[in-house]
Amino acid sequence: MSKRTVKIELFHCDYKDKDGERCDMEGERSQIKECALCGTDLCSRHYQILSVSNNNMRYLTYFFCEAHSEEFINTLISTFGDTSPVEGGGMAK
Repeated sequence: MSKRTVKIELFHCDYKDKDGERCDMEGERSQIKECALCGTDLCSRHYQILSVSNNNMRYLTYFFCEAHSEEFINTLISTFGDTSPVEGGGMAK
């Protein structure tokens, strides 16, 4: 009989609610994402996903905590202007 040692790395969500209680979610890196700015580990209930596209050719996906997602959006708006979808936009009818 052979023996093999397997190392599993588990990450714990760092989110704390208003009462200071920490989230109990844990998992592998594919389940727990890092905030792109502060590096806080967050589960899918607490991270926000923001995707940016460049001419519909390249899509970049970022994971942020709540505070930094707002900062990222405001930076994009101040740099490129408000590019939110507008009613009636898209292909001509």
